[in-house]
Amino acid sequence: MKYLLICGGVGGAKLALGFSKAIDSNSIDIVVNTGDDFNHLGLYVCPDLDTVTYTLSDKVDLKKGWGRSKESWQMLTELDSMGGVHGFN
Repeated sequence: MKYLLICGGVGGAKLALGFSKAIDSNSIDIVVNTGDDFNHLGLYVCPDLDTVTYTLSDKVDLKKGWGRSKESWQMLTELDSMGGVHGFN
């Protein structure tokens, strides 16, 4: 049997993780929300896709529930030091 999950964000990522542990992950297809995607500092950011990907690969920051664990935020620190505005974290 095949399963299709439609999800996004932290809750959707947790749902996908739960399904992947409960049933054969090869029988799951995931459609992730792209409605929150945006361009920022010349980069195309897909927050929900990132969260689902990091969660399923055990790389999510468990304290926040999103982002990568052990993320340095170095680029944003450098941007701050130059007076830039980034709107993250």
